[in-house]
Amino acid sequence: MALLTHTEVLTLFHEFGHALGIQNHSGLRGSIMGSRQHWTEHDPDEQVSEDDKDTLRAIYSMAPHQTF
Repeated sequence: MALLTHTEVLTLFHEFGHALGIQNHSGLRGSIMGSRQHWTEHDPDEQVSEDDKDTLRAIYSMAPHQTF
């Protein structure tokens, strides 16, 4: 039995995004910072979408080639 459901894990990732400084929700499908209705379209192999990564890079003034 899993400790957390898929939705609970995605909720944790989403809320962690807020804790890292992402204040707004993304309108892009598949973005972990998108609305909950889009989470079912999230690729389980990619924990953070490119849109989410770009937002974090902008918040922390990272160059596009820098990785997390």
